[in-house]
Amino acid sequence: MHSKEAPEVRAWVIKTASPLSADAHGSVELAAAEMFANAVRHSRGGLATVRVRRLVQSVWLSVTDPGTDGALTAPMPCLPPPDADRGRGLYLLAAVSRRWGLSIGDRRTYAWCEITANRPSGPSSPSALP
Repeated sequence: MHSKEAPEVRAWVIKTASPLSADAHGSVELAAAEMFANAVRHSRGGLATVRVRRLVQSVWLSVTDPGTDGALTAPMPCLPPPDADRGRGLYLLAAVSRRWGLSIGDRRTYAWCEITANRPSGPSSPSALP
């Protein structure tokens, strides 16, 4: 798992979750990017498993990675100082998600979120029906 894989992960998530409204597209892309980046930065290495499930009115995303960077409890989302170059991931995840969670164990970290998937309007909307 490497940060250079992030564009491919984002593209796969969007393709799997589509069709989405413009707002939902941005939220799903941001959530996927942040969860994958956290897996790369904070895990013990190895492979991350990214899952996407398109539900009727939402998109369920999860990222599981092999371990933690030593944290025993899940961090809380917070807004760092304006000059900080990192630390906004969970804050952003909480902002774009209907609900989200993080589970940290000895051998894995599991992050998930659910994002409202407003259906596109206009001529393409019939393809959005399940």
